[in-house]
Amino acid sequence: MRTYDDHIRKLAPLRKFDAAAFQPDSQYSKDVCEFVLSLALALNDFHDLLVTHDLLNVVWPEDESQPTPELGEFNGLTQHLFRLHLATLHELLNFVAENKTVLKDQAFIAVVKRLDPKTQQAWSSVVAAATGSSPQGSAFTKFLLFARNKVAFHYDR
Repeated sequence: MRTYDDHIRKLAPLRKFDAAAFQPDSQYSKDVCEFVLSLALALNDFHDLLVTHDLLNVVWPEDESQPTPELGEFNGLTQHLFRLHLATLHELLNFVAENKTVLKDQAFIAVVKRLDPKTQQAWSSVVAAATGSSPQGSAFTKFLLFARNKVAFHYDR
């Protein structure tokens, strides 16, 4: 398990890039640029939750056999973080579903085609779960649908 300082030491150095990369031009529309930037925000949000979960695990209570305030608090925080992970997925799927025109944009399709095959497959699962285009899809698609429909933002048995 890592500490916050361990996490910071393992971060890559900052890199600069031209902010104009997210400005529309003759190839990429405003909608495509904003869509990609929003996907980056979703990735950062999910990353932050994963780091927070890792950091919380550093203080895992030693005795899990007896109910204590510490164990109750730890379990409550852990479950809340898990639900926030799924809520982030829920919002991502809603966002993708609301942007079907961007998904069909030829410039965006060209970007997706430049991704490595594993990433393309993962993206296809996200799109399938978001748009309902493949209800029988991959195990990952099924997980995303379950997370969105049964866990995230839902109080369901």
